[in-house]
Amino acid sequence: MPKPTHRARPQGFHLVILGDAARPARQRYLSRTYVHGVALAGLLFFATLAGLGVAVVHQSHQATARQAEVLSLQDERDRLASALAHQEAQFKELALQTRQLSDRMKALEGFAAQVEQIVRANPDVMPQGSRVDLALATPPPRVDLPAGGGLSTNQLADWMRTTLGSVAQGVSTQDRRLSSLRKDLDQKVYRLQHTPSIWPVNGWLSSNFGYRDHPLTGQREHHDGVDIATNRGTPVVAAAAGKVVRSGWIEGYGYAIELDHGFGVRTLYGHNDRLLVKRGQTVAKGERIALVGNTGVSTGPHLHYEVRVNGKPVSPWPYLP
Repeated sequence: MPKPTHRARPQGFHLVILGDAARPARQRYLSRTYVHGVALAGLLFFATLAGLGVAVVHQSHQATARQAEVLSLQDERDRLASALAHQEAQFKELALQTRQLSDRMKALEGFAAQVEQIVRANPDVMPQGSRVDLALATPPPRVDLPAGGGLSTNQLADWMRTTLGSVAQGVSTQDRRLSSLRKDLDQKVYRLQHTPSIWPVNGWLSSNFGYRDHPLTGQREHHDGVDIATNRGTPVVAAAAGKVVRSGWIEGYGYAIELDHGFGVRTLYGHNDRLLVKRGQTVAKGERIALVGNTGVSTGPHLHYEVRVNGKPVSPWPYLP
């Protein structure tokens, strides 16, 4: 007797879609394979979506980090730019100070040359054996480089500033020393120029200072100057710089000139033939003031030369070379 056959149950799912009055309910069969496929597709979709979310978050973090790095680099750039601008300003200021110091040193060299010229023209203003360059010498300031090799920009600027300050201080010291020396030299030169120290005329001594027998009267009396015999018309020069206080006829001296040199010193030039300067005029040492003559009480062409200190005649010899 044949065995009854059993029909295999389908492996799947029945999906009933409810209807309404117009549409009856419907039934759909979904195989297990289909359902599994749909589930797997859903899982893959959500996995992909999650992966994309993670990637987006990661990219966002990376973008934030890059933005922070860019901001940091911008801050560093701004800091470096500010530091560079400050350094440029520092070195511009140092360059200006260097030029100013160079100008001061050049002016100081010119000043020293003037002092040297004064001394050369008037060697008596400096003690014998001394030299103006020794009097002006100032040791150069010593500023050592910092130990340890190379210098940073700020260290170099500080070193330059210190060096310039030391040199400027040395220049100021030299300037004060030169100014003091120049003032002292000017005073000495003025005194020398206004102190009789040269022969007022070329000739020969015919009568000395002191007591003598007068050549006309024969009487013993004091001769207040020296007589220098020479040819008529020989130029007479001022024995020192001074001011003409008398120029004209003076009893006994004929045509005569008296100069006031200051410091209580005066000189008198008598028996001239012609006077070349007037009262109130200033004259330099060695300047022509008259021509030798034979006027006044005189026995022949000559110059009577007197030196008076505080109104009293003194020997001219200390005032002659």
